[in-house]
Amino acid sequence: MEQTFAVKLEEKRYTPDPRCKAAAWTPDYTRAYQEFVRDPEAFWDRVARELVWFKPWDRVREWDYPYARWFVNGKLNITYNCLDRHAASARKNKAALVWRGEGGEEQVFTYDGLHREVMRFASGLKSLGVGKGDRVCIYMPLVPEQVVAMLACARIGAVHSVIFGGFGPDALAMRINDAGAKVLVTADVGYRRGKAVPLREIAREALGHAPSVERVVVLRRESAAAGLDPTREVDYAALIAEAAPDCPAEVMDAEDPLFILYTSGSTGAPKGIVHTCGGYMVGTYYTTKCVFDVKENDVFWCTADPGWITGHSYVVYGPLAVGTTVVIAEGTPDYPDPGAYWRLVQDLGVTIFYTAPTAIRMFMRYGDEWPAKYDLSTLRVLGSVGEPLNPEAFEWYYHAIGRDRCPVVDTWWQTETGMHMVTTMVGEPMKPGFAGKPIPGAVVDVVDRTGAPVPPGTGWPGDPADGDTPVARTPAQVARLARTARSVDDLDALVTVCRACPRLVDWRESVATTGRRASFADQPYWGRPAAGFGPAGAPVLVVGLAPAANGANRTGRMFTGDRSGDWIYAALHRAGFATQATSDHAGDGLELRGLRIVSAVRCAPPQNKPTTQEKATCAPWLHRELELAEPTLRSILALGLIGWDATLRTVREMGWTVPRPKPRFGHGAEAELRTPRGRAVRLVGSYHVSQQNTFTGKLTEAMLDEVLASL
Repeated sequence: MEQTFAVKLEEKRYTPDPRCKAAAWTPDYTRAYQEFVRDPEAFWDRVARELVWFKPWDRVREWDYPYARWFVNGKLNITYNCLDRHAASARKNKAALVWRGEGGEEQVFTYDGLHREVMRFASGLKSLGVGKGDRVCIYMPLVPEQVVAMLACARIGAVHSVIFGGFGPDALAMRINDAGAKVLVTADVGYRRGKAVPLREIAREALGHAPSVERVVVLRRESAAAGLDPTREVDYAALIAEAAPDCPAEVMDAEDPLFILYTSGSTGAPKGIVHTCGGYMVGTYYTTKCVFDVKENDVFWCTADPGWITGHSYVVYGPLAVGTTVVIAEGTPDYPDPGAYWRLVQDLGVTIFYTAPTAIRMFMRYGDEWPAKYDLSTLRVLGSVGEPLNPEAFEWYYHAIGRDRCPVVDTWWQTETGMHMVTTMVGEPMKPGFAGKPIPGAVVDVVDRTGAPVPPGTGWPGDPADGDTPVARTPAQVARLARTARSVDDLDALVTVCRACPRLVDWRESVATTGRRASFADQPYWGRPAAGFGPAGAPVLVVGLAPAANGANRTGRMFTGDRSGDWIYAALHRAGFATQATSDHAGDGLELRGLRIVSAVRCAPPQNKPTTQEKATCAPWLHRELELAEPTLRSILALGLIGWDATLRTVREMGWTVPRPKPRFGHGAEAELRTPRGRAVRLVGSYHVSQQNTFTGKLTEAMLDEVLASL
């Protein structure tokens, strides 16, 4: 079968049986998402309370852009939630972990049995001098002992770093050194396609360049295994046998590190991503439960290796926190034959199956006959992870494996997020080639190179900046960069990437992510300073106050997308300055003629009230705007007192002649200003087109029309 990865933008959709949606943990996506957007902290508070905490949190979130702290001062241990609470409940004898080896061998751990195994290995690590905060690297095949080692580290507060068993000595040494690991846990061999992979020998070579490692724990799988080095190596089985049977869960702060996991290095040097205990636990628990719609009798098989984030989140921590039965299997999808996966699904009664598009496309090449040999009737949810699921692969997965009845959750997320961010929730219509929408609990945008959210496939219409545009981060840099703008286009680009006012940056970006209005929750937000709008050399300049939080901060265009915009663009259209009477978004085709709109402050301020310092920091942008406009400028319309005062202050600084005493602001107020060349420019005042003014009748359409006609 020929593969194609072209995304065909067809409107084909599949809708699961309505009973799937009715029985799901999230039966109404729209309602759930709007509830999250209305109060994100209350949403995550409710989720977190489904788990066990030794001490509750003081605050759900503490946000200091770009840093966040979750469940501040909360105390927990993730293994208590993955093991102890289940072992002390009706799930005590429920299968927690089912392992099948490449040769068909099988091991089953109940929640009680896994709990006891983890406590023994945790005690063993402590006997080797491992304590809270120490780093332990785990370089193992996909065997139960790998999962045990991860959970044992978490139990005593040691920070684990799992390293994929396919890496060679150089990659292993780099990660050990970067983590500063005290102990390495490995195995003598792993098995792949019937051959033994010499993991311990690879580890020994790596350790020649990794001086931080004091002890090595070796899982011996071959009966004829070579002897251990008594100066450094410890037998896994002996360590377990000699260890104390009880090991209480260490009390961890929500912000204590849980693990370090390195990215693949495909886009540069591998980066060590640190995930902390509280937020990660809550996120993986919630997404496992709700994205996969896990029920009590489910058998959950994620085919990922724990050496990657998918294995951490959806092999170990998420499913065990939920209390489901987890399947792990050593080997490859098509060994000893292309029916290997489907045979295991049949044998173990797998109900939720989660794999990568690469594997799905490989199965497609083998044809429908292989899955057709097996009873896949237990499957009820299919998942995809790791890369785009192209439409052709989706179709095959849905029809050949799901038999036209299993919802497909195509998940998008990253090592950095640790949990799902985008998918199609169970029961919602599925569109081949598209992951879906943000999960309730996440706000997601597609952005351009400057970080601006963009409509799908377009880039933000009219975005003047690019990746090379300099960014002003201080008031001095604003002043310097403003002077360098040779044209209105240059100025607009510089304005839209400015980050000089920390309070305003935090506000505009928080509104654009977690603070959206529920009615705009599914729309991309600009979330940047607003550039001027209108042609260069326009004879009329309109000076407003600042962008609105859910207006220009959303659309990227001055006075667009809110009631104020409805008023002003309708009036500008009546006066002949605008080509249409409404402005919905930056790409709606509206053009201004003979008039340009700017503002005194370019970022949306909290409560529409910029501080004195913020107004002063932003002033050089208006200064340069007026310098560029001066040769052709006839009139300036100031909307509101702030626009009036900002204009007068700026032209004085430019050496213009301003009447004395200072002209007083009012609706219809006028003042004659003179440029250094002696040319007259009229300053005209108008009440601002705010809802407060238009709703109360302080500003009427006739009043605004009259002012505009005078320009």
